[in-house]
Amino acid sequence: MRSPLREHCCFPLKLNRSTLLMNLLVVLAGCGSQESITQYSVPKEENTPVALSRASADPAQTGNPQAWFFKMSGASEAVTAVEPQFKSLMESLDFASGEPTWTLPEGWSAEPGSAMRFATLTVDGTDPPLEVSVIKLPVFGDDRNEYVRQNIDRWRGQLGLGPMEGEDWVAAAKERGELSALLANGQQVTLVDLKGKTDEVEDARMLGAVVLPETPAVAESSKPAGETAVTSPKPSGSTLTFDTPENWEAGKASSMRAASFAVTDGDKSLDISAMMAGGDELSNVNRWRGQIGLEDVTQETINETSQELNVDGTTGRLFNLVSEEQTIVAVIVPMGGQSWFFKMMGDPTLAERELENFEAFVTSVKFPK
Repeated sequence: MRSPLREHCCFPLKLNRSTLLMNLLVVLAGCGSQESITQYSVPKEENTPVALSRASADPAQTGNPQAWFFKMSGASEAVTAVEPQFKSLMESLDFASGEPTWTLPEGWSAEPGSAMRFATLTVDGTDPPLEVSVIKLPVFGDDRNEYVRQNIDRWRGQLGLGPMEGEDWVAAAKERGELSALLANGQQVTLVDLKGKTDEVEDARMLGAVVLPETPAVAESSKPAGETAVTSPKPSGSTLTFDTPENWEAGKASSMRAASFAVTDGDKSLDISAMMAGGDELSNVNRWRGQIGLEDVTQETINETSQELNVDGTTGRLFNLVSEEQTIVAVIVPMGGQSWFFKMMGDPTLAERELENFEAFVTSVKFPK
């Protein structure tokens, strides 16, 4: 039996074997907002369909490629015990209707997600509960390899692992057993398997998958041995329009960024970026604080110290985080189930000088209609 899910989609790609296997985990990062859930039902019978009805497509995402991500993490022993069920779940995925459906393993339950999550699938009876998060993330830029690599490195960082290295990182990951692929109802599914540790779990394991619903699988027999290729149109790139301050220059390129700028003055510099991602506000603010050596704060504190900004008719919040060596000025604008991040990071003196330009840049942004 299938569990239809509504609205949160895929991104088109043009991939060969190496690129395909790199389209796996994005993750995560960023900040989330409240998501409208109009209706859902979770039948109590085992292994029965779960219907989740969502709001219509997010306006900020209709012009951008999207990907679906599935992730489970926890104590290695517990995750290993349900690994066959996780794989069975992935094998049951079906995007024939343009929306993901699946067959829940026996003893699993499903609920609609919160914030950036589309749904949460829980292994009943586990303590602490094992769950599979189901999310989508947008892709910006044309460099799919670097985009995927950055997001795999985020997942690796969650388990205390270092970043992937070298041009042959896909082959190296496959050799370590961290990457593999399967076909689910004719759809390519790329799997990830990482082992490491977290602050809570010394021996941790993460199972994940990425699915590109608009990317048709190509029969293995039609390609040279060892090759799995898929094709689809390239994305249109950035969906934002904005005014650029005169003294800002093009910044470092990244497939995760919709815009990137740099400001330099002698040996002082600032890095400015715009991107869409997910995650809760407090976690992201505290992550930024940690990047510049500041201690974590509470939600009450950031509510008191943030500044509201109107960005194309949507209320965002500006956070000005200052340490002796670095400053981060960031604006979070909720948009559908995710958020836009506008971030300026670098020398405190230069950041103070460019604060007015940064606010002008952010408030000039126009989101796609």
